[in-house]
Amino acid sequence: MTLFKSHRPEYADGEQKRDFVYIKDVVDVMFLFSRRKDIRGIFNLGTGEAHTWNRLAKAIFSAMNRKCTIDYIDMPDDIRPKYQYFTQADMTKFKRLQLGFEFTSLEKSVNDYVQNYLMAENKYI
Repeated sequence: MTLFKSHRPEYADGEQKRDFVYIKDVVDVMFLFSRRKDIRGIFNLGTGEAHTWNRLAKAIFSAMNRKCTIDYIDMPDDIRPKYQYFTQADMTKFKRLQLGFEFTSLEKSVNDYVQNYLMAENKYI
């Protein structure tokens, strides 16, 4: 796998962070909201926890039962000044609803997607 090198001293290569959320969780929340007419407004939706690109890569390799091999390449000059090294959804408003919704872990999400869709014999079922 190829990831961008970090061009900031406070982040090691591949340690840039994102709030990765599984699409199945997004759909489940949207379905839950559609059944609750008392919930209105605009909500951030993520897990509320940022993970590194390295962790995502390791989860992908693990789901494929392969050795983790990551190469780091320079980030293109034109995106370096704009690149976000950390993103994480502010889930305060969502949590105030006290819905008891649990987001799927990064590793479980990746494992499900890789094994049941990407590596499945019939990906469209």
